[in-house]
Amino acid sequence: MDTKAKVTALIEERGMSAASAGERYGLHPRTASRWLKQYQERGYLTRKPKSGRPRISNPEQDAALIAALKQPLSLLKSCVLVLTSQDRETQFFDVLRH
Repeated sequence: MDTKAKVTALIEERGMSAASAGERYGLHPRTASRWLKQYQERGYLTRKPKSGRPRISNPEQDAALIAALKQPLSLLKSCVLVLTSQDRETQFFDVLRH
């Protein structure tokens, strides 16, 4: 159970004040009150989807990037050279896979 759920449960189920529930978890009372209001209005505590720029990489590519950062500098230099070329996205991930 995450902190939002724990704080909300203390308020809703145990009748604890928002200030007390928030204090227990090191939160400002308004934060606890806002979380409770969100739960009462929506019926759930997760965040709304955010707008913004869509991802440009997928989880597989993210993993390849992380793996590349753990490799010797020579591989990273190869990746940089590929990124400056024309068909850089395809070539970049090809380099990372080898």
